[in-house]
Amino acid sequence: TVQETGDVPEAVPLYCLMGRWYGDALKRPDFALPCFAKAIEIDPHCDAAYEGSLTLYRGAQSWPEVVQVLEARAAASSNPAAARDHRAAAADVVLRKVGDQARAVGMLEAILEQDPGHPGAIDSLISIHEEKKEWKPLAKLLSRQLAHTAAGARVSGTLRLAELYEDRLNDFEQAIERPIITVSGTV
Repeated sequence: TVQETGDVPEAVPLYCLMGRWYGDALKRPDFALPCFAKAIEIDPHCDAAYEGSLTLYRGAQSWPEVVQVLEARAAASSNPAAARDHRAAAADVVLRKVGDQARAVGMLEAILEQDPGHPGAIDSLISIHEEKKEWKPLAKLLSRQLAHTAAGARVSGTLRLAELYEDRLNDFEQAIERPIITVSGTV
């Protein structure tokens, strides 16, 4: 039994199996979640336990817990890129499900401090600034996005930025200059 194995790494798959069984077959998340938590306690890098917990919390629409699990997963990740992706997913839940835009912006900006070209963080911040009609920060983000876009895919982004400078910021010089700069190969 799992109790006989104790807290050894070999018990982790058994805890995950029990968690899935309690959650899927018996529909008892109250029994499943402690199994996944024990698996994570023994092995903080256990993706199956994180996924099981996330599935249960998302199904119950327990958004603060989803954020907590994603942040714990990011903290335990040995891969910095994966950790940033988990934090970006947590920020997305904070923004779209919890409704705390200020917290989400802080989380996304922290990601961009570590990875200035993180596409998920940039996209989320772009949508926030568009919604709030904050044109100058939006222009900076679009410029940042262009700097991390492959040369062949820059045309639509450049036109979008030029249109923003023209229509929203009334900066006709930048509206004309942006497409020229991009065509020449610099942003």
